[in-house]
Amino acid sequence: MNISKLLEIFFVILLVITFTIACDVNNNEKKENINKDINNWPADGLYFMKWDSYHAYFEEEEPYIQLSAIQIHSAKQKNEQSYKKYILLSNKGEITATFTNYLPGPKEEKYSLYTIGLRLPKMKPGKYIISKLKIIDSNNQQKMYDIGKWVIDIKKGFKPKDLDLGKKTFISGYFDWYRVEILNNTREKIHIENLDFQLNTPVKTIIKIGKDFNMTEYLEEEPYIDQGETKVFQFEFVSKVNDSKPKFISLRPVLYYKINNQSKFIILPTAIYSPVVNDKTILELVQSLNQ
Repeated sequence: MNISKLLEIFFVILLVITFTIACDVNNNEKKENINKDINNWPADGLYFMKWDSYHAYFEEEEPYIQLSAIQIHSAKQKNEQSYKKYILLSNKGEITATFTNYLPGPKEEKYSLYTIGLRLPKMKPGKYIISKLKIIDSNNQQKMYDIGKWVIDIKKGFKPKDLDLGKKTFISGYFDWYRVEILNNTREKIHIENLDFQLNTPVKTIIKIGKDFNMTEYLEEEPYIDQGETKVFQFEFVSKVNDSKPKFISLRPVLYYKINNQSKFIILPTAIYSPVVNDKTILELVQSLNQ
């Protein structure tokens, strides 16, 4: 199994674990809330979380996204194997995606949680803004789902060799920061300029530098890396709006840097920001979604 496939499975497991932790907390209170709100649950069916996401890729790469789904059921739920086609609707037309993996999460009296992975084909450079998912089942019945906003930004060029990446952020319950360890492979000083991405969530990004990945000590210096040096950069996100609603964000940002007065960029690995949710939150989320 190649590294790409292992990372896909790893991210899916992490995403489901986030849901599992919350659903295992306060079990008695959970059952009470389910019974109390049983008449408030929406109709049986499949509901997708609305993500606010940005993924950048070089043109030779195949984009990969993960979607969190909630199956509301009073009867036996439909098996995911009955779905045979996944089509993403973008501002540049339909994109047929390949189903790559499925991982079930907690299953409760009224709902089941799971995550699916979708592999997109290689695409021409440009920004593909995806908001809908069309699923066609084995009976050729199709249904449309709102999945939020996914910006797939295909960049010209190839991964540069100036930098190597070490440890990095994989998953967090809050959209608070992105942390990455960077090694300068060149004989020149590299200046880190900014982290670039496009989300609906407006934030200001502040760069901080650490001596180690745990950020036990901050370095009060300019954001540069000397030849052969490794540094940890933490890009902190300061929200510009007061919004306490749960946010589902998947971020694969672009890091711009300068070497010999030449601006260049590298694409950083995906980080997932998925809140820990309980039954009450799940009910509120599903009630706000369109089936």
